[in-house]
Amino acid sequence: MPKNLKIALILLIALISIYFFSQKSQNQYNSKETLILNIDSNQIHSFTITSPVDQITISRTDSTWAILNNDTLTINQNAIDSFFEKVIKVKKSTLISKNKEKWNIYSLDDSSATYLSILNDKKQKIGDFYIGRSKTNYANNYIRTSESDNVYLTSENIFYFLTPVASYWGTKPISPISNSEDLQD
Repeated sequence: MPKNLKIALILLIALISIYFFSQKSQNQYNSKETLILNIDSNQIHSFTITSPVDQITISRTDSTWAILNNDTLTINQNAIDSFFEKVIKVKKSTLISKNKEKWNIYSLDDSSATYLSILNDKKQKIGDFYIGRSKTNYANNYIRTSESDNVYLTSENIFYFLTPVASYWGTKPISPISNSEDLQD
């Protein structure tokens, strides 16, 4: 085999080796999305959303959801559906920090985070997390569980589905118009 062909073959093998090594090295930087909560929706009996200024608990009896300690509002089914479609299925993606001291930067400390606690029918906690609003990225949030100091970026923004405002979760029932009012008009 000519000397030039040997050199070309060695260079080709070296370039292929470098390419595969580079590809393998780059895989560690890929963001892997995993569910933050691994909960069967049928197990959820109630959930409490706590912000720094307010708190609300939504509870299920059989198949009917209601706002705890509020008898004037009927549940907004769209809010419940969004909760199960977006919040329960939210994924964590990029690890942002492992440092507990940086929680305040990501709005995940006790004074600024919104906390979600999920209970089963035996009133046992089956899932929870803290969520913080990103000041620069409106497409995602910061999230951490109570069992870990790790802060992750969420796969999508779910902050608006976790509002502890009763008027978001419920609507005033439509009062029936009495026949006597119709007759007066």
